[in-house]
Amino acid sequence: MIEPIRKDRENGFARLLAHGGCYADKTGLIRKLFDECGGPFVFGRPPGFGKTLLLDAIQMVAEGDPVPFSGLEIGKPDSGHKWKSYPVIRIDMKDIDPDPDGFDSSLSSELRRIRDGFGLESSPDRELYDLGDLLFEIAYRDVFAARARGEDEKGIPHLDSVVLVDNFDWHLTDFGAEPKSAERIWHKLLHFFTLIKACSEHVEMAFIAGVSRFMLVTIFGGMNTKNDICLDDSYAALCGITRNELLSAFAGPLDAALSALKRSGEFGQDATAEDLADRLEEWYGGYSFDGRTRLINPGSLAAFLEHASFRDYWSLSSAPVLLRRLGLGSGDYKAAHGKDLLLGTHYPDINEDRRLTSTQALTLAGCLAVGREDDRHGMMPSFYHLTIPNREIREAVHAAEASGAAPARGPRKPKRP
Repeated sequence: MIEPIRKDRENGFARLLAHGGCYADKTGLIRKLFDECGGPFVFGRPPGFGKTLLLDAIQMVAEGDPVPFSGLEIGKPDSGHKWKSYPVIRIDMKDIDPDPDGFDSSLSSELRRIRDGFGLESSPDRELYDLGDLLFEIAYRDVFAARARGEDEKGIPHLDSVVLVDNFDWHLTDFGAEPKSAERIWHKLLHFFTLIKACSEHVEMAFIAGVSRFMLVTIFGGMNTKNDICLDDSYAALCGITRNELLSAFAGPLDAALSALKRSGEFGQDATAEDLADRLEEWYGGYSFDGRTRLINPGSLAAFLEHASFRDYWSLSSAPVLLRRLGLGSGDYKAAHGKDLLLGTHYPDINEDRRLTSTQALTLAGCLAVGREDDRHGMMPSFYHLTIPNREIREAVHAAEASGAAPARGPRKPKRP
């Protein structure tokens, strides 16, 4: 097994396990990801839904040590998961230079850093180093080593990698960017993600996470992927907290919050955890990605459990920043009140200048959620009806409309030569 020599960030899921933190066990679904032919899986959820923590858990499973997962679904003797260690290539696109002139060299430097972390020998010196180069070097590392020693390389297995990409659409959600620059970035990302498919013989599993499913047609066109699981009912609860998970996995913090609310007089002395769960669903729940499974926003839930106070935490998250990056101003929030707002279940694309509609932008930021299926077209729904999911978002939307915030920004002025 090739193991990284160093890691730049602490694994959040490992920290939760080590310190006895509260978490919803999603490892049964992670096992399913590894069982289903390796993807590449493309997964979109609003900011604050725990995508990075999910990638932390997937990374730990891929590293192949079953001990930390004792007691979790994937760690049970009858889970059926075949534990095996894989090299993990993990990239956060936020770390890559958004300037088209610096994007390639920045990505190349990050891939070289990952290669060096695996202890691989330096590759032939060339200006740029891409994902295909790294996958190839990892796959044939042991073969090349045997060849260098003059040993027989027959029978030496190739090493398949697990590829994890966080914030895949980070560069695509800045719609204030100068159009020509945005177009150049678009093609660079297309090339990067196409390599995952092109090098699939060296990829055990690939999981690509972000906030948007409205750019999938174009940016993943080269992958020809059928593994868009954004609205797949099998993975509807992969991120987010169900009511059952709330009452079981978060029982301790719920009891502490309920006691604090009783002391403040907000809840009566005979209130139960079920009563608190009702209120939490009213405030922070209502999210769905299949029209049936209802979820609570994990980020807002965590903030509530810390403060034991019902209020708008969404406005303090990264979601409003995302909307500003998308170019939305206070006047655009009125789209959330529209009737018969629909979300297509097939690959949606954006318009010719690659700008989202207000409804699309509000959906990926978590202001709108799937309310119910449109069942007028047979058994498989073609559309979902969208609705404001909960009280927190309703208050945030009203506050944004009343604030008179600056209108959507226009394109950036080109830099002077």
